[in-house]
Amino acid sequence: MAHELSLQERETPQVMDHQHDVLEQRTAVLERSLSRASSQWLTLQQQVADSGEQIAQQNTVIEQLRGQLAALEQQTLLQRAEVESVELVDLFVETQPANAKVEVLNIKPRYTQGLSLPEGQYLLRISAPGYMTLNRWVKLQHLNNRYCVNLLGDASPLESPTPGEHQSAIFEAPCIW
Repeated sequence: MAHELSLQERETPQVMDHQHDVLEQRTAVLERSLSRASSQWLTLQQQVADSGEQIAQQNTVIEQLRGQLAALEQQTLLQRAEVESVELVDLFVETQPANAKVEVLNIKPRYTQGLSLPEGQYLLRISAPGYMTLNRWVKLQHLNNRYCVNLLGDASPLESPTPGEHQSAIFEAPCIW
């Protein structure tokens, strides 16, 4: 048995050395894992900090856009109020001859008797076959919205008069023929 004990005694330091080596290897693995985890933690902290800065910058941009939107909404409200406060005036043009064509040259809609327009300056063209064409600016206002036009006959149906040669009359008053 003494021989067996000495064998066990000899194996014990070897077993212990082996266990020590295994523990050192495990410790080294754990230290590397801890180092990687620590590095990853620092990276995540930096990413969170960067994200916080990006969020702050985005919030600043959002606030600027909100301010611009509020200004545009205010401007839109003011423009709507201006448009709604514009009073429309009905335009009436009576002509001699009665079948004369009336055009308002500086707007898109075609003229019809009583056309509603905002107050302002309008270029009228009144024409009829066999008569001189009349081009005249009129100032359309609430109490100044009826015009009488008496076209003069052409001297020659083949000649087209220039605007300066128009001798037709336009009156801003009730028509009395």
